[in-house]
Amino acid sequence: MKGKINRSGTLCIERKGTMREQVCVNTSDSCCDFCPQFGEPRGTCDIEGLQPADLIGKTLLKICQNRVLVFDEFKDERLDNSDGE
Repeated sequence: MKGKINRSGTLCIERKGTMREQVCVNTSDSCCDFCPQFGEPRGTCDIEGLQPADLIGKTLLKICQNRVLVFDEFKDERLDNSDGE
């Protein structure tokens, strides 16, 4: 699965080749980093303990109700300051 957090902090997941902003199933607002249940993306090497081989090189993102999304490719655009901001 491919995903990103865009510059405004909203989670986007690729669906049929297009990045789509995700909506919270609980509030109908955007699924984004202002929510206290929205975690920070972590590479599997950042997590303590043994990892199953199929998680190596993946990015994990905890969202509401302790769900964890597993991404093959992930970009955090909040970190991209290439335009001088």
